[in-house]
Amino acid sequence: MNTAAKTKLDKLISVLEQRVSRLKAVRVALDDKVIADDIAELFAEHTNGDSGTLHQSPKRKGKIFLKTKAFFDSHDNAPATLREIMAATKINIHSLRQVLYKTAVDEFERHGQPGGQRETTFWLKSKKGSDLDDKK
Repeated sequence: MNTAAKTKLDKLISVLEQRVSRLKAVRVALDDKVIADDIAELFAEHTNGDSGTLHQSPKRKGKIFLKTKAFFDSHDNAPATLREIMAATKINIHSLRQVLYKTAVDEFERHGQPGGQRETTFWLKSKKGSDLDDKK
């Protein structure tokens, strides 16, 4: 076998070994009551056949989504930053990002702050749209 092929295989093996190590750490973390719910939220997703793509089950958005939605419902769907949502809901940043950017991305609008600030605000799509329509 040529050297280039061996090098590529060695790199691939290294990447796969790192993934296996991370999966083992997740398996161990399932016993930790503090983060078990967050891990369960991630695994509420399932693969789409042989394509390997992940999508959220339409029947279950998850506890983190429901807490986030409840936050917006109780705040008249006012735009809020990640920090504001985290402070009010006690959801950790990783779980909140998972919901806002991946598992329920179709449920939320987002917009960067004016003036070039880096913080982004979020709100529920359906409610914000209907509120704007009511004001016209």
